[in-house]
Amino acid sequence: MLFNIFLFLVSLYTVFPRYISIGSINALNLLSLLIFIMSWGFKRRTSKKRLRFFLKHPIFYWCSLIYVPLAYAFAGNSIEFFANLLNSLLLSFSICRVINTKEKVNILIDRIIIAAAIIGLFGIIECITRYNVINNFRSDPYIEVRNGIYRISTTFDHPLVYANYLGMILVLLVYRINTAINKKKRRSFIYIYILEFINLLFTVSRSSIIIVIALQILIFYCVHTRAENISKKNKNLLKLILIPLIVISAFAITTLSDYSDYSIGTIFQEFFSGGITNVRALGDRFILYSLVWAATKGNRIWGNGIEALLNYQRSYYYVKNSIEVEYLNTFFRFGFAGLTVEIMGFINLFFVFYNKSSKNNKKETDYCGYLVFLILGYCMQLFAVTRQSELRLFYVLISSGLCYRYIRDNDAAKNISEFN
Repeated sequence: MLFNIFLFLVSLYTVFPRYISIGSINALNLLSLLIFIMSWGFKRRTSKKRLRFFLKHPIFYWCSLIYVPLAYAFAGNSIEFFANLLNSLLLSFSICRVINTKEKVNILIDRIIIAAAIIGLFGIIECITRYNVINNFRSDPYIEVRNGIYRISTTFDHPLVYANYLGMILVLLVYRINTAINKKKRRSFIYIYILEFINLLFTVSRSSIIIVIALQILIFYCVHTRAENISKKNKNLLKLILIPLIVISAFAITTLSDYSDYSIGTIFQEFFSGGITNVRALGDRFILYSLVWAATKGNRIWGNGIEALLNYQRSYYYVKNSIEVEYLNTFFRFGFAGLTVEIMGFINLFFVFYNKSSKNNKKETDYCGYLVFLILGYCMQLFAVTRQSELRLFYVLISSGLCYRYIRDNDAAKNISEFN
């Protein structure tokens, strides 16, 4: 019972709007605090071996989680320090403390997928009605119609952020389609996959759509064509799902354009002719490199500070202060030091999961292997947007992956011991 409540809170946490408050207290922080407190309700003693594994292997990842809270601490902002610490490091340790079997990892993933499916249904309704009820809680709701399509964001800050979230969910869905034993459950995952892919198209986020499609093809080639435990029927079924969706989405993003500078074709044309700065949105990101470099003059080692803003003129009447490339945003605020920590965190995770999955028997579909692709896709998406609400799902999945890897290593060690 307690475990089910814990899973419900964690799955709710991954999709909960961050701008809802109860009085003066952020509701998301309360939810995170409740998850942390509940994790100590499980009468489970963490062994020294388990603790040593979680502290040792992803050491650079933990450093990447703690540098933002520390920056707020040095800036004298105690509220943001505790909020960031709670929603990153403490939340991750809560997951690592509770999940202790591979079955529980899959149950957690299933609950996250259910939450994504519910949000996906709201996304369809939002696109049809062009109304997002969650925007009533926001002081600055994001509303945009691109190519005649209302860009959906559901409970997230921006359509691009929602697209990043969906990219991770689609990787989880492919994993569960291949590992679910129950045929009804597998069929449900297939329906949810289609629903989430349609939501991705309705975000009209060009970079994310391209990256997700490329990632799905890469997963299919690297994992599904090699894994011997995936039946031929399942492989053909995945082809039947993926190929039409890829063709439809490729047609949509290349031809359905009311504005020529929004189309993918125009972007490629401008890129190869050297005129990329004339393309909306994407041109802004290219200009940002020179703006950020100039703005950090004299502060390139440690950056301009956690609360620094970059104001630049986007048009005659519009001044922008957001840096829509995660790595540039990190460099602007934390300099080369912070950027190095962030990149080392991603590299650390890549090898933590890759080293295990690459040695895994081809006959078994390994969750760690899917996380390698998820991290790779997420790192690519961050060239187009900063990390925001989708980061919560990333923290939960990485923590579940660390649990999975520890359990697998421990089981393998026991089998070797028994064999000897």
